[in-house]
Amino acid sequence: MGRLLIFALTFIGCVENIDAVIDIDTSVDDVVGPEISHEPITAPQVFGQSIWIEANAEDKQGDVWLLVVEYQSETSAEWTEVPLNKVGGGLFQGQIDGKDVRSGGMRYYLRGIDSLGNESCLPRDCDLTPWHFSVVPAG
Repeated sequence: MGRLLIFALTFIGCVENIDAVIDIDTSVDDVVGPEISHEPITAPQVFGQSIWIEANAEDKQGDVWLLVVEYQSETSAEWTEVPLNKVGGGLFQGQIDGKDVRSGGMRYYLRGIDSLGNESCLPRDCDLTPWHFSVVPAG
């Protein structure tokens, strides 16, 4: 058995520091993270309104332990991470808080971690090739 240290998760509306150690089975020969599918947001989004995110994630040799959306405004160098809620059947849902939807555009990607500690992103290059959508005024 190996160990994976998880130190901070951001939840919708608040930040929770979680110092947790989970046991991971390192005897399994699996180095591939979860397979993630998502229909990228392409339409302009309204300034100040929360944005619904939905994705599917599965792992062939383990369970999907965590799926997060990481996002940033065009004017920021910092990424914000929000875990998506596991609904069931591989479906995950959550939102980008409207208070963060403030610039002329936003970038985002999804990152998953399986029960063996393997990570994957969609798009595959994570923050190097994130999706983008514009942000427009209400009305």
